[in-house]
Amino acid sequence: MQRYHALDSLRASMMLLGVWLHTVVGYSLDGGWPYKDPHPTAAFDWTLSLIHTFRMPVFMVMAGFFGALLWVRRGDRAFAENRIRRILLPFVAGWLAVFPLAMFLSAWSKTGSLSSSARFFTSGAFVEHLHPGHLWFLEYLLVLYAIAYAGVKLIERLPSRLIGGGNRAFRRALQSAWRPVIFAVPSFGVLCLMQGGYLEDPPGFVPVPRLVLAYLVPFAFGWLVYLNRDLLPILERRAWTHTAVALALFVAYGSVIAPHIDDLGLPPRVIVAGLGALAVWLITFGMTGLFLRYASKESPRWRYLSGGSYWMYIVHMPVVMAFQMMLGGVAIPTEAKIFIVVGLSA
Repeated sequence: MQRYHALDSLRASMMLLGVWLHTVVGYSLDGGWPYKDPHPTAAFDWTLSLIHTFRMPVFMVMAGFFGALLWVRRGDRAFAENRIRRILLPFVAGWLAVFPLAMFLSAWSKTGSLSSSARFFTSGAFVEHLHPGHLWFLEYLLVLYAIAYAGVKLIERLPSRLIGGGNRAFRRALQSAWRPVIFAVPSFGVLCLMQGGYLEDPPGFVPVPRLVLAYLVPFAFGWLVYLNRDLLPILERRAWTHTAVALALFVAYGSVIAPHIDDLGLPPRVIVAGLGALAVWLITFGMTGLFLRYASKESPRWRYLSGGSYWMYIVHMPVVMAFQMMLGGVAIPTEAKIFIVVGLSA
């Protein structure tokens, strides 16, 4: 049975980038995190916007790919049972274990008192702060898997000629040199629904339709890639070019476009959505191609990270916060604290 080591490694990398992302947020003046260091730094703020742009879309591509693999290899019933065991149960158990602890640490960091932190729970004040936290992606995955389940069942009822025509169109798009632009079109349309033209963080437990749609695009793409996995080698073409252009676009936006965005004659949201959608697909194709080219062989180290990154990400929130609090009063550069916390948490 073929194992896709490169894509396993790419999926793990997106999880591990989340540990970096959440560590940096705790030391930044921007972004929301339950703990904020008294001596913030903006040194790595650029990584927040860069990683936030592509991390979850790339992860959703991988989720769609491996979701289709599971469906094809095991069937619909085993697919549903596996997703309940691997997504729903970790979501519920992880949230019940991690969220209260993270909120307790947050209250402790703000009050400096264990008794005040305890009252945060006994008084019921914590109810106002109920949120899926960093595990929101599991909830959205469940929604996407439910859509996939219903979608496949519906598509199976369509005429084979129609299904074949749609798949041929997808294959032509994937083989085109303009594939980042082609697949950026639906992402652009969805990002225009966002208030700022970029992916928003979920506000609570109720899934937001525009966010579901935003992640459905890369998820469906990944699903279709598995069904056309003979084309995977094509993604290695121009991988370095796609990655380089994505990074150049990010730099150009931050240094040239953003400072003058109100003078460009278009609503800023439209500009941000267009550039963001293009950047997402450039880096999706770029990183996927690079991993396929350089990480396709089995590696014990990557195999370990692929197996452990999921659970590491689920439990990392209070772990990161605990190390951040321990280093809060230590007289070392804030930038050094970031690397220490990431190293200890991972």
